[in-house]
Amino acid sequence: MAYSRPSESESPAIARHQELGHSRGDVISLEAGKIERALRRACQWSLSQQQDEGYWMGELLADATTESYVILLKYFMEMGEDRKIPHYALTIRNSMLPDGGWAIYRGGPPDVSASVLSYFALRLAGISPEEPDMQRCRRTILELGGMTRARTYTKYHLALFGAYRWEHVPAVPPEMIFLPEWFPVNVYEIAAWARTIFVPLSILYALKPVVQTPPSFHLDELLLETRDKTDFSLLKPERFLSWDSFFLLVDGCFKMAERLPIHRLRRRAIQKAASWFIPRAQRPGGLGAILPAMVNSVMALKCLGYPAEHPLVRNGLWEIERLEVRNPADGSIRVQPCFSPVWDTAITAYALAQGGLAEHTALLPATQWLLARQVLKPGDWSIKNSAPPGGWTFEFDNEFYPDVDDTAMVMMALRSIWRPGHSRDVDEAVRRGLRWVLGMQNSDGGWGSFDRENHRDILTHVPFADFNAMIDPSTADIAGRVLEMLAVVAPGEFQLSHPVVGRAIAYLKREQCPDGSWYGRWGCNYVYG
Repeated sequence: MAYSRPSESESPAIARHQELGHSRGDVISLEAGKIERALRRACQWSLSQQQDEGYWMGELLADATTESYVILLKYFMEMGEDRKIPHYALTIRNSMLPDGGWAIYRGGPPDVSASVLSYFALRLAGISPEEPDMQRCRRTILELGGMTRARTYTKYHLALFGAYRWEHVPAVPPEMIFLPEWFPVNVYEIAAWARTIFVPLSILYALKPVVQTPPSFHLDELLLETRDKTDFSLLKPERFLSWDSFFLLVDGCFKMAERLPIHRLRRRAIQKAASWFIPRAQRPGGLGAILPAMVNSVMALKCLGYPAEHPLVRNGLWEIERLEVRNPADGSIRVQPCFSPVWDTAITAYALAQGGLAEHTALLPATQWLLARQVLKPGDWSIKNSAPPGGWTFEFDNEFYPDVDDTAMVMMALRSIWRPGHSRDVDEAVRRGLRWVLGMQNSDGGWGSFDRENHRDILTHVPFADFNAMIDPSTADIAGRVLEMLAVVAPGEFQLSHPVVGRAIAYLKREQCPDGSWYGRWGCNYVYG
């Protein structure tokens, strides 16, 4: 498609300057000068943010559920006297919407699950339900349908404290760990992030711990009716003949089986689930290097009998505390869902190189830092990808879970940086990374994040999958990033005629929306896609 240059009347900046009597040439020079100055300031600011070790890392913002998870964890671990709890609670209160409740993204509407969890965390932290803020939140939650309308993941956390009964949450049987890799449904068919969350959660579900709270501490005020009149059963599917109905039936069968004398099988399942998550949890960065998985792993360790002073428990709590950011203005503490140094370093280094600073000395330590972060050990991804290791992670440490998006971004950065004395190291690292990314391409031509062919849609229908993130299928944003990377890293090899490129382009054409946009899963939706 051919594009014509915009007319002078189509450019507000040019039109405005011409009204003032400036010639078109002067206007273009003026606009170019503004762009040049803005670029220079942006580069200078970015350079000033580099850490001594050579990397960049901004704060990763989230919603109030991150601080809520930590408050629940403290009380579960019998650390209710922790002096930080009021500071987490202050962050939660600061993010409350004016009319009550909490959103899950900036500018969004109140979300019932986030609101129930945050309200409950504030109650645990000692905030009276009679305070005006809490009353507003309660009204909002009731307008959204009450506590029973929250997603199941929130209900699991309420069950830990007796605010919800275990029989009213979907089964997360640890026996799923026994399912072999060739079976259509097994833990490796679940997305990597969900896998690290649900394996330790299955132990919590099996053991069903309940933290003792005062009799007056309940959440009945978040129910539309009295507790004895409230229907706590799982939502009935709209269609009887559907996967939702099938898995609801399976859920009922699991719960019936729990009443049978099969305790030996369950003990073996708990042990196997523990032997799966503990080696991953004891690596630097914690389980999956993400907050929900780390919180669940620490709780599971306590239920398995690990004392508070055990190195696994202490290290798990320490990894979570590392995610904290204190606001010096009011003392409130925010909790990041994870760290983002590899991504931030790659995208900043690439931007600086594109901005004309490819030879800047600051990019040398950035190169060394990125080279040292390449994952050279097999992880969960190797179940379906026989390629040698070579990816990069999002966080400082997460060796079981490198991802395609970060790997592509890092390779673009490394290829764009002038690197005296590092050319051979960079070439070898890029070669490994490219081989790994190519091995991660799905049969539909696209790429997911952490695993190959992780797209069994059937898993989105299990009762505990209502958070809409059970699988890791191909996405347009990652496929677009990989194509961009191929054009930067090896433009001579990856032409339009190359099979990898052809399959990826065909995938993107199929995924394009009718209005011409693409949906992005890992950024701000359509703008990112």
